[in-house]
Amino acid sequence: MKEQIEFNELFVRKAYVSDFSTLIDLFTESSKWLRNLGLNQWSHFLDGHGRDDVLDSISNGTAYVFLKNNLLVGTVTIQLDPDVWDKHVWADLDVRDSIFIHRLAISHKEKGRGLGREILNWIEHGFDIPQSKRYLKLDCVNDNLKLNEYYIQSGFKFLGRTEDGHSKYQKELSD
Repeated sequence: MKEQIEFNELFVRKAYVSDFSTLIDLFTESSKWLRNLGLNQWSHFLDGHGRDDVLDSISNGTAYVFLKNNLLVGTVTIQLDPDVWDKHVWADLDVRDSIFIHRLAISHKEKGRGLGREILNWIEHGFDIPQSKRYLKLDCVNDNLKLNEYYIQSGFKFLGRTEDGHSKYQKELSD
């Protein structure tokens, strides 16, 4: 991937270590908003956890940031191979043909403007996907009904729930 690419009106690049505090602020902001809605999704960020996962995704080159007017407005982590969490969520399936989406977050200033769909669109049509990969996979908490519906409206197929309260989604990649 080039250092920074333009996709629609956004610039996309891999996250730098210098983005770490901004990303933690973004996840914390999202966690507070979700908690105000009565959801515990990402609440571990409010307890000071999750930072290692974010730093690891930056270090291994799987975290991406989306910039608008040089401001970080969104992020996503894209993994070509399953991590420990993915192996837990998808234990019932062979996932070697899948890409895993994690920590998709949007700045509150950009909520409701279609940025989440732009990021999902970029993953499917702008990200360099190896030919061996046929599916995008992601999960979210069961009780975030709005987010679950959002993924269905974004073309993901519901594949069931884990015993510990997560919905599983998959989208087949087009040729």
